[in-house]
Amino acid sequence: MSSLTRSEAVSRASLLEVTRYDVFVDMTGLLFGPELRSVSTVTFTCRQPGADTFIDCAAQVVGATINGQRLQPPSDDRLALTHLAESNVLRVESVQADTRLGQGVHRSVDPADGEVFVWTSFEPDAARYVWACFDQPDLKAPHQFTVSAPAQWTVVSNAGDPQVETADGTRRWRFPATPRLSPYNTVINAGPFHEIRRQVNGYDMGILSRPSMDRLAERDDEEILTLTAQGLRFFGERFGMPFPQRKLDHVFMPEFGGAMENYGCITWSDDMLRRSTPTRAERDQLASYLLHELAHMWFGNVVTMRWWDDLWLNEAVGELASNWGAERATSHTDAWAAHLASEKLRAYLADQGPGSHPIR
Repeated sequence: MSSLTRSEAVSRASLLEVTRYDVFVDMTGLLFGPELRSVSTVTFTCRQPGADTFIDCAAQVVGATINGQRLQPPSDDRLALTHLAESNVLRVESVQADTRLGQGVHRSVDPADGEVFVWTSFEPDAARYVWACFDQPDLKAPHQFTVSAPAQWTVVSNAGDPQVETADGTRRWRFPATPRLSPYNTVINAGPFHEIRRQVNGYDMGILSRPSMDRLAERDDEEILTLTAQGLRFFGERFGMPFPQRKLDHVFMPEFGGAMENYGCITWSDDMLRRSTPTRAERDQLASYLLHELAHMWFGNVVTMRWWDDLWLNEAVGELASNWGAERATSHTDAWAAHLASEKLRAYLADQGPGSHPIR
C-alpha cells in the first residue's frame, strides 16, 4: 500500500473541499469472524470542474458510484475520480477482512472470558484501511457515523448522545455529526464494555474497559475523572474556548499501544490500568498521558497541522501543555522536575546524534 505524498496532498487540498462524511459501519460480522463492512458517502466540491483526482481506500472495494455513475473497482488503494463536477457525492462500499493484524482496525478476543472487542486508530493515514476517505490532515469535514453491532455490545465514537435502535439481534447506533475533523481524529470503539459514567462539571464522562478488568477501572475511576475535569477546566480557560461538546470518554482497550487523542473519545492501552496498586511514578505517568491527550482536543483536533512535517509541533505542544496543566491544575505539581529527569535528558542525547535536525 502506498501512502500519500506531501505534493499529492497539497494538490488535492487545492482542488477539493469536503462538505461531510456519512459513514455506515457494519460490525456484526466481527462477533465470530474477521470482516468489517462499511459504506462511506462523501459529499465534496471541486474548484476546477472537469478535473481528476482520487480517494484513498485500502479496504476491498465492493462497489462505488459518483453522482450516480458506477465506478470501476481499483487495482490498488486509490479509487480514481475523473471528470469531477462542481458538487459531488461519492458512495463507496468496502470490506476489510484483515482485522487481526491489519492497520486501522483491530479485533481482539479477551482470553479471560472470550469476549470480542474492536478498536479503530487512524494516525497518521490508516482511516483508509476501514472506509474510503481523503486521508490527509488538512481535508477536514464533519463525520456522521452509523454503526450496526451485536446487541450485547456498546459502541462509542467521537460524538455523544447516539440514537440506538434494536432489531433482529443487533443494535444500530446513529451518532450526531462531529465538528470538522481530520480523518485521523475519528474513532469507533465497540464491545461488551464495563462502563462507568459520571456527570462532572456539566460534562458526561465515561470510562470503558473489558468486564474482566472492571475492578481495576473502578479502583482508578475517581483519579481519572478528577484529572479529566481539572484538565478540561484548565485548558478551556487557557486556550480561550471550553471543550465544545458535552461528552468525553476514556476507552481502555486490549492490544492497543499507548494512547490516542481521538476527539471526544480517547483510546488507551489497558496496560495503563495497572494490575497491582499503582506507584506514585505510575500515577504521574497516567496524569501526564491523560493531560497530553486532553490538550490535543484543542491543539491537534480543533486546530490541526496541514501536513505531517509539523507533527513535532503538535506533540511538543501536547507535552508542554501536559506538564503545564499538571503543575497548575492537579496534585502532580512536580511534573516539570520529572520531565527534566527523563524526557529532557533523552532529548539532549538525541540532539547530539546524526539523525537530529533543526526545529523550524
